[in-house]
Amino acid sequence: MGCQRRANHDLHGERNPPAAGGQNLKGFAVADVQFSGGETITIRGLRIIQQPAQKAYVALPQERSQDGRYFPILTTQDTRLKDALQAAVLQAWSRDNDDQTNLL
Repeated sequence: MGCQRRANHDLHGERNPPAAGGQNLKGFAVADVQFSGGETITIRGLRIIQQPAQKAYVALPQERSQDGRYFPILTTQDTRLKDALQAAVLQAWSRDNDDQTNLL
């Protein structure tokens, strides 16, 4: 999957198989983000969430502490980056879902 943005980053990612367990958790994704200076970071543990009768969204990685609370592993204040990341992951997820539906 590729998603090019002229602002300052280029996104490439992949959708992993659907997650077992929670009904709202539809799967996991990995994304490579390449910035205009050539630096690349890989983000693992992105979660695709879709609650009944709502649009799907991408949640950034988080970890559960020993006391059961969750805390973010990665955060960003750059809404352009977050929006582009979500769009790229959901586009791949949607495409994969369409491909599997066509196999039925």
